[in-house]
Amino acid sequence: MADAQTVAAVPAAAPRPVAVVDCGTSAVRAYIAELVGDGYRILEDLAYPVDMTTSFIAGKLTREAMDGVVDAFAGIVAAARSYGIAEVRAVATSALREAVNADVLIERVRDRHNVVLEAIDNAEEARLYGEALRILLKRCGKRLQGNTLFIDLGSGSTCISLLHDGKLVHSVDEHYGTVRLYEQFKALRDSTDFSVTVDRFALGAARMLLDRLPKGRVNHLVVTGGDVRRLYGLLQPGSGGAGGAQPVAKPLIEPLSAQDLDAWFE
Repeated sequence: MADAQTVAAVPAAAPRPVAVVDCGTSAVRAYIAELVGDGYRILEDLAYPVDMTTSFIAGKLTREAMDGVVDAFAGIVAAARSYGIAEVRAVATSALREAVNADVLIERVRDRHNVVLEAIDNAEEARLYGEALRILLKRCGKRLQGNTLFIDLGSGSTCISLLHDGKLVHSVDEHYGTVRLYEQFKALRDSTDFSVTVDRFALGAARMLLDRLPKGRVNHLVVTGGDVRRLYGLLQPGSGGAGGAQPVAKPLIEPLSAQDLDAWFE
């Protein structure tokens, strides 16, 4: 009886505020959240537009691009400190992976804001996407049984992961992104050839990516990315997907009839 009373008297852990940053090709996004037990509550959803397309056009970042990222971190760090957060977890993906002078930007962010900006590799990027999906599904009370094809379409690259019963089993990454694609074919944007060229190139890229995955039947498809959210907002007026509040997750996750990957192209 005394032991039971002792256990009941232990106070619940106090909510802990945290800040995480995703430094992408066209935006620096940050979430400030409050961790409570196994759950969390979003306190701030911050987004700062940047332009790091020179990373995959010229292979290096311009001074202007770096200045934009450093300025974005100034706003993020200020917001984090207002919640008493001293340490910010920040990662970067394809734009920094491909830039030969990425170390200059990393050093500037560290010196100016005392934040370690880590350029993560493809495997870690896929792992984080899978973990985010697991948490999202848990919040929705949903489970994806069987094989799930998870596509994150970014500005500079695309990551495709294959999950089985919610566990990551394989992933591939390709230099295919919305901004990269636009930069490659923007000279055609005022002609009728633009949409046809982009469509054919996208189909070829999809085939190449899927050919690198284990062959099998897919039960579910999940697609994420900033441009995907904006597209959803255009298709679903009032959803908030084109800006502001994020769309509800449930209607974005739809089961597919089990089929071979090759059948998608028929």
